[in-house]
Amino acid sequence: MLDAVVDDEVVILGEADGAYHGLDPVGARVWQLLDGERTVEQICEQLVGEFDVTTEACLRDVTTFLDDLAANDLIEVAPGARR
Repeated sequence: MLDAVVDDEVVILGEADGAYHGLDPVGARVWQLLDGERTVEQICEQLVGEFDVTTEACLRDVTTFLDDLAANDLIEVAPGARR
């Protein structure tokens, strides 16, 4: 997976489709926190401290975002991972 920071965005080159996918600053921060070790809950704990968002909204939005990334083959969800 190739990615690059451009201004406040992260741009990702999808290997499967060869398309570029741009992430806004919040999406870029989630992308930075995706290390294969953190849970969605841990990512949201970090985001709630950095952005004006409730835990409930964060969990909902991050889960939707990760589902979108997976649907576009930009991430792989580990078997048994909580979604």
